[in-house]
Amino acid sequence: AARHFCGCHLPPLCIGTAYLRANNLQLAELFFSHSRSICETDPLVHNEIGVIHYRNKEYGQAAAAFERVIDLTADQMIDVWEPTLFNLGHCCRKLREYEKALHYYQQALSSVAPMASTYAAIGFTHHLMGEVDTAID
Repeated sequence: AARHFCGCHLPPLCIGTAYLRANNLQLAELFFSHSRSICETDPLVHNEIGVIHYRNKEYGQAAAAFERVIDLTADQMIDVWEPTLFNLGHCCRKLREYEKALHYYQQALSSVAPMASTYAAIGFTHHLMGEVDTAID
């Protein structure tokens, strides 16, 4: 596909996704970077780059990539981007920015039907903040 669609960012994006699923983060990052060099404005490319950074424990860089997704999709925030908001909440929690994490978790909850994992993340964040009673609620 990459040979037939030269200049298109989708083949390297798909190849990178396959490497990500196979847990080959170095090759995945290489293909995602190539895809981004072709198309800087595709939010999916930035989302996948954020996942790579998160899995490499580079939470600040992951948060920046996820925030870029939100910037690119600001006028069309739909339920498709709920995982990005959820992942951004995780990054903020890992960076001990608990209020921001709660903000993104709440946004994730409002974008789709309530997810148990999001409620668990909210409770865990409140627990980390020392708000045990709120965490239990």
